Amino acid sequence: GKSLAGVQLAGVNLTGANLDGVDLSGQDLTGTNLSGLDLSKKNLRNTNLARANISGVNFTGADFTGANLTGAKFDDKVVIEGGKTLESLKQADGIRRNSDGYCVEDYPHADLVQGCPSLPEHIVKALICPASEKKSKSSPCAKT
Repeated sequence: GKSLAGVQLAGVNLTGANLDGVDLSGQDLTGTNLSGLDLSKKNLRNTNLARANISGVNFTGADFTGANLTGAKFDDKVVIEGGKTLESLKQADGIRRNSDGYCVEDYPHADLVQGCPSLPEHIVKALICPASEKKSKSSPCAKT
């Protein structure tokens, strides 16, 4: 893929960018606007996505191993599918298991009590519910 070594992308608005073939692994994308992008099958290993706007991003088949998602802005249109993708998301920095399922930790800030807003419900269900339970109509994990 195309290397972005040495390119500063933190805080950049990449909405509408074509990132086909671009290697994002290990990149600092802190505060970057990635909204609406297709990042399916992307290697996001060790990528810093802290405070990034990932609204509407398609992450189907992406690898979040070692990624940092602290303070990332998710919305109901974010697509995260694929067993390995979901497993790597559970391990990513900033993603935490809590009583409601999973949440994304707020980015630390001097004046802010650090919270952990819940991830969108469809992502929480995907993280919690094994694929076998989604097929059973009686399961609480069954698609509604």
